[in-house]
Amino acid sequence: MKGVLRVDLSDDEKCVVQRAEEVVRRAYAPLTGVRVGSALLTERGVYEGCNVESVISGLGICAERNAVNHALIHEGRDLKMLMLSVAWNRDDSIRPCGACLQYINEFSSDDVKIIMAGARSSDVMVGYLMEMLPYRYKPNFRKEV
Repeated sequence: MKGVLRVDLSDDEKCVVQRAEEVVRRAYAPLTGVRVGSALLTERGVYEGCNVESVISGLGICAERNAVNHALIHEGRDLKMLMLSVAWNRDDSIRPCGACLQYINEFSSDDVKIIMAGARSSDVMVGYLMEMLPYRYKPNFRKEV
């Protein structure tokens, strides 16, 4: 992963980072105060998601998976992910958790770009799914019955 300045991002990259940062304030995080937003760019649009915490352990959802679900609702299983951004209300760049990386993997190609941002940082981290989750589990049973 490499760090780049926000000004060095393409217009599409700036758009998904900005959308992720905007949705951070919609997150529901009464337990930790950690608010996360995500924006997913597909061939057909941009879809947002935020984290939602629950007092029941394991019942909440991460922002990245929420964004993927939002895209699936609108585009179906054939969606084509181009890039995903994630931002939070802390200064340093956030990274998707392993569960989110696996989830992204199930609906994308290996070269999906992942852009990670912090609230007040002038730079962002840019990585690719294949380097962030090098030993992906990718079964080939995706045929619908």
